[in-house]
Amino acid sequence: MGNNTQKVPLSKDAVYDRLSAQLDEMDRKHNNKPLKVIKRAIIKAFNLKGIRKRNEVYTGKHYSLLKRVEKMEADMITEGNK
Repeated sequence: MGNNTQKVPLSKDAVYDRLSAQLDEMDRKHNNKPLKVIKRAIIKAFNLKGIRKRNEVYTGKHYSLLKRVEKMEADMITEGNK
């Protein structure tokens, strides 16, 4: 699974953990953009319910990683139900 140069192959759980950690890091960077921080501050300052959300825009790498992790989660659930 993945680019593995070790003699012992990585388990699916190890690959999932690594990809999930990468996705979490990308999400954290995506959510801490300066405009979003300012937007959250304004919402809190004026006690607003929130501003209408538009569609989130992800980079291609972020989107493909998200889909890959979601597929792995679905596969793990189906394997657990057998």
